Amino acid sequence: MTLSDHFMIERMERMVYIGMNIGYGEIVFTYLDKRNNRRYCLTTTGLLEVLAPDEDVLITAFPCDINRAYALTRLAGMDHIPHEAFQAIKNNGPHIRAICTFEGKNWRDYLKWGVDKPPR
Repeated sequence: MTLSDHFMIERMERMVYIGMNIGYGEIVFTYLDKRNNRRYCLTTTGLLEVLAPDEDVLITAFPCDINRAYALTRLAGMDHIPHEAFQAIKNNGPHIRAICTFEGKNWRDYLKWGVDKPPR
């Protein structure tokens, strides 16, 4: 698999964080979005990998939230999120907050569907 310049250069800290703290895992399902010309792949570690539609080029990757995973699962024609991915996604909150913090983003904006609870 080839990594895009965006992921290797602009998101290098995220790429390293994922490698050291989450892991990339194995793809459990893929949804081809013809409208946006992207492949969305959910992994066993709860990551959402965004790839080019016809090539093995990883554009970006990030920890997936549960609502986005449900939506992609339905779009892919499945009834439920695969168990291993579901378990990993349930634990993604701290990773989402960490990545948003070092990227200068508000993690509450990232979780726009209100999936996570505020930190205590």
